[in-house]
Parts: sequence; C-alpha cells; structure tokens
Amino acid sequence: MKAVTLISASALTGFVLILAGCASNVSVPLVSSTPTVTTAASEAAASNQLSWEPVNSSVAVDGTQTDLTQLFADDGKSVLSLRKHGKHVDLILAPPMFVGAEGGRVRWRIDTGGLHTEEWHGSEDGTALFSSQPYILWQALERAGVGHILHIEYTPFEYEPELLSFNLPPTVPSEFAHIADPNAAATQRVASVRKQYEACMADAAQGGADCVKILNDNGYTYPPHW
Repeated sequence: MKAVTLISASALTGFVLILAGCASNVSVPLVSSTPTVTTAASEAAASNQLSWEPVNSSVAVDGTQTDLTQLFADDGKSVLSLRKHGKHVDLILAPPMFVGAEGGRVRWRIDTGGLHTEEWHGSEDGTALFSSQPYILWQALERAGVGHILHIEYTPFEYEPELLSFNLPPTVPSEFAHIADPNAAATQRVASVRKQYEACMADAAQGGADCVKILNDNGYTYPPHW
C-alpha cells in the first residue's frame, strides 16, 4: 500500500465548545496513518459540494481490502477521513496545524446536540488525529443527514484549541454504512446474561443448578466474573 501525506494550512478560529466527555482505548492503525488529499477533493470543497469523496479502494497482498473516503471542512483544507481495513475502522482528522504524535483532547458535536469529549491519538508524524471511539462519530455521521454541521474542536501542539466545521452530506457512502461496534455488541451480551442470572438467583423458586446452567449455556463459569 502506498505511503500518503497530508497538507497543512492556517488554523481556523472559532467559538469554544461547552465541556462534556468520554474516553476510550487506543486503536492501532493497520495501514499508513495519514490519508491522501486529492486535487478533486479540494475542488469539490471549494464549490461547496456536499458529498464524501469517491471511495478509494485497495487490496493488500493478504487479500485484505482497504476503503477510504474523505470530507473537507469549510476551509477546504482540513480533512475528515473514514477508513475501513478489513474489519478494522479508523476515523481520522487531518487539521491544518501540527498536533504532535501524542494526540490530545478532541470535542465534537453535530449542530447544537450533545457534546462529546474524547482523547484522540496522534499519527506518527503528528499531522493527524485518530478517533479513540470511531463508531460513535461514524454512526452519528451516517444518521445526521444533509443540512447539519459537524463541529470539531482540537488543540494544536502548544497552541490554544481551534474549531473546524464540516457541512454534512446526506449520509456516508454505502461501503461505510451499517457498521456495528463489536465492543458494544459484546457489552450488551454480557449485560443480558447477567440480568438472566441475577433474576434466577433472586427467584426462590429457582434452584442453584438452574442459575449455573444459564452461565454455562452462555460460556461463563461459576462464580461469574463480570
């Protein structure tokens, strides 16, 4: 797979978002950490075309397919990218200012909706930020629709926070639609089994063996370690 580079430009100034937050684990990208900025993408942004860039697909020697699409901010230079490498997904922000390899806090919201505060991870060259919780924003982009605005606040290296705005297209490209968070599905399954088990234990009419069977049938041992 070819190495790719990012462009840089003057930072946008803007309003400061209201505090709120959440954080997550680091996701290690499986391919090059920085998406390509194409001339066609710049021209589309300049003409205010509300669409994601045509999906760029490639196949690695092991047969794994990588799909990439991009959306430009109102400045026509800052880039938000969706990347799917096999079953692994990345949501990448390429801001106009250097952010450092350590990354930092990113806050985002769509229109005046709920504010999300996350710790995003920097690319090796410090020019891009990887979402620590890509599925949350990814699915929000899929649902939002045209006419809505994504506001992203990031902090350049040794500078004050800067604000970017993205006018959203109707939805994400079909290659990036309906992608579920596998961690969320696993969490929901644990919660379901735990609810069944605890209801069994609270029922005096149920025997202990019946409750243990619920655990065993779902791959857990007694006592359960939730």
